[in-house]
Amino acid sequence: MRYWTVKDVAHRFHRSQRTVRRWIHDGKICATISPGGRGYLIPDSAIREIETKNDVPQADISGHNDVSHR
Repeated sequence: MRYWTVKDVAHRFHRSQRTVRRWIHDGKICATISPGGRGYLIPDSAIREIETKNDVPQADISGHNDVSHR
């Protein structure tokens, strides 16, 4: 399973990192605390779920961690 960072999700949905953290705190998107406890990791399944609920276009998650597109 692949995971997204708050920054990745914010970029994907054109929202601020603060908004993504609010979604997590409000239970709108599931996440786990990253090793070391300094951030969140959001699974692909949560990205698909929020896309479905909010009618956001489907993301191409096949290479979201590739350095080449950043």
